[in-house]
Amino acid sequence: MIARRSGLSRGFTLIELLVVIAIIAVLIALLLPAVQAAREAARRAQCTNNLKQMGLAAHNYNSANGAFPIGWMGPALPNTYLGLPACYRSNPIGHTAFVYMLPYMEGGAAYNAWNIIRVYNSYANNTGSFTKLNSYVCPSDTPNVPDPSGDFPVAQASYAASEGLQEQLLYNWATVATVPDPKGQYANSCNLGPGDGMFGPYYAQREASVTDGLSNTLLFGENSRFINEPGGSNFYFNYVAGFWSGPPWTGGSTYWTNDYRITGVVPSIALPNSPPDLTGNMINNCVFNSPASFPPDLANLSSNPNSPLFACTKWGQISFRSLHPGGVNFAFADGSVHFIKSTINLITYRALATRAGNEVISSDQY
Repeated sequence: MIARRSGLSRGFTLIELLVVIAIIAVLIALLLPAVQAAREAARRAQCTNNLKQMGLAAHNYNSANGAFPIGWMGPALPNTYLGLPACYRSNPIGHTAFVYMLPYMEGGAAYNAWNIIRVYNSYANNTGSFTKLNSYVCPSDTPNVPDPSGDFPVAQASYAASEGLQEQLLYNWATVATVPDPKGQYANSCNLGPGDGMFGPYYAQREASVTDGLSNTLLFGENSRFINEPGGSNFYFNYVAGFWSGPPWTGGSTYWTNDYRITGVVPSIALPNSPPDLTGNMINNCVFNSPASFPPDLANLSSNPNSPLFACTKWGQISFRSLHPGGVNFAFADGSVHFIKSTINLITYRALATRAGNEVISSDQY
């Protein structure tokens, strides 16, 4: 009788196992960027869709009311409810086009929660200002930390209206410090004028006023948070137009030093995706210690590359910005959406911001 040898099972050697692990790691490393790129493409597509909805809402508002919504409601004229004098700039009504468009964004219930004749931080507006509309938030934007201070509740948003080149949250047309100035322009509206973009304080624009062409004029753009911005920095809303100063309302953070930002509307003075100023130098050089006095001045004085104010064209706190690589999504006044690169020529970019500047622009310039 012949004895049969039992079969021996052969396992992986240590070297073979390490090779397999290395191959899997390489495949993951190759696949991960593709997955991340696909996710970002999907987020960017959703962001584009959000802007299309906003463009459509603005046109539906225009069809129903004969004009686009006002950019924002400025200081009360006067605020008799609070006993404030006319044009008290420290407590403006503040509501922006994004509030007035809510009924056309399937946000009728959210709009009904607003008392549009009361100031933005009135208790009567707490519900409205805290109501988050998903279409106002870009999926690429980083989440915020709600304000715990009880100051006033605000819902996160990632978009702003195009103010043009006449900045009127920082400047007005008064010739003296006291507003209204009867000797300055637009005395009947707290020395704030219609501006040269699609959205300004008090005034609503008709299609006929856009002589540059709807397809050549910015309507809305992204206004997301900065990369690595602390969650509690609290500059993330668009229901209220204002000029806000840091440090963060949540306190305790030294990341943003002397941070001053615009919300609700954005001028095209600084290029898209300009970096944040973490020092406070920009606000000092461009505003507090600047020769600029009236709304057009900051754009005009910073247009020359040899001007000391040319640095203001890279002031991120007053720029349109996004977390999409390479540029920012914009809705144009004709309802179309375009991705504008961060490297766009400054002259071209500013020409797109004005509604009646008589500039000639072709689509291949942006």
